[in-house]
Amino acid sequence: MIASVKYYGLRTDLWSCGIVLYAMLNGNLPFEDKDVKVLYKKILEEDYYDNTNLSSSARSIIKGLLTKKSELRIRLNEIKEHKFYKKVKLKE
Repeated sequence: MIASVKYYGLRTDLWSCGIVLYAMLNGNLPFEDKDVKVLYKKILEEDYYDNTNLSSSARSIIKGLLTKKSELRIRLNEIKEHKFYKKVKLKE
């Protein structure tokens, strides 16, 4: 949206999931600034704190989800095969 790029449904929604996952694991948002221009710059440059206290699999999936270019962003099938995702026990 801020890069004036077409909305790609699921790919964009996966980026939003990355924001939520980051917030859940870190207790804060990945991109924050009082100045909106600075905030947008941080988003466009993927400039967020990579918390080394998280597991490597958590950091990896967050990085895949918060990738700016939607064509390079982790896909749903890749998420399902990701080590972080597989740690979760889903009830059927």
